[in-house]
Amino acid sequence: MSLVNFSFSVTWLVFGGLSLFFAFLWIMKTAPWQKIKSDSSAQNVFIGTTLLLGFIWSADVGTLFGIDFHLLMLATTVLMFGPQFAILSGIIALIIKYLVFIFVQNQLGSFYNIGIEAFVLVMLPVGIIWILTKLSYKFLERHFFVFVLFNGFFVAAFSLGVTLFAVVFLLWTSGVYSYEHLSQTFMPIIPLLVFPEALVNSVLIALLVILKPEWLSCFDDKQYLEGK
Repeated sequence: MSLVNFSFSVTWLVFGGLSLFFAFLWIMKTAPWQKIKSDSSAQNVFIGTTLLLGFIWSADVGTLFGIDFHLLMLATTVLMFGPQFAILSGIIALIIKYLVFIFVQNQLGSFYNIGIEAFVLVMLPVGIIWILTKLSYKFLERHFFVFVLFNGFFVAAFSLGVTLFAVVFLLWTSGVYSYEHLSQTFMPIIPLLVFPEALVNSVLIALLVILKPEWLSCFDDKQYLEGK
């Protein structure tokens, strides 16, 4: 989805800008840079994934109530790179999307929304995905189907559901739409938006486990496949 078309309050814009600033500080300090510093293959996978996200997010599949919708694909991204690089990839993809929008619509002012959109549509879902992934690793059986169905399907669905309700809260508190309007128009279709996200992510993760398990930083075939 995209929030590029809306006008938010100064409070939300400042909050978004600060969250973006501190996210960059956290990434610079904690990201496992050594994993990709000397690995050209990992660098290529990261760049390719980021460009793909940028393309998907720029090519919105439809518009409802002024909101442009697209797949997030962040569950797959988190399982591939971990939370730091997933957030970095998402932010770069957002920048690509905003540049495309500015080029097409010639509205430079819309770039002010990138901070709050990065928080709601990147940082929030990535945080939820990473927490649930860690919990599944700790409490659930390490099995191929658990990894795909829980980390791929359920986590993708749950994180997008929470994200969509966060979008509702943001649009309501910013005065963009009334709560009554959102509850009657946008909220009833949330389940319809969640299922495709969950399905696509689970299929992609299953394919990566089978074809390219080395691309999944959160997957160890010795723990999830051997002897199962």
